[in-house]
Amino acid sequence: MRSQIYPNAMPLTPKDRLSDAQISSAIASISGWTYQSAKQQIEKNFVRENFLGCTAFIQKIAAVRSEEHT
Repeated sequence: MRSQIYPNAMPLTPKDRLSDAQISSAIASISGWTYQSAKQQIEKNFVRENFLGCTAFIQKIAAVRSEEHT
């Protein structure tokens, strides 16, 4: 995925990765985010009142993503 977004980026090495403790510490002060070390991913659940609210939220994300890669 990274190579698709940044095709000219240098390859990552194990030294480039933050430790589980560094990641957990960094997101501890950010409300709602968690780190799943077994999956090596951070995540946050977003709750909306209804389907239309969910759809509007996804459209906002898509618009930002589109602007970043045009």
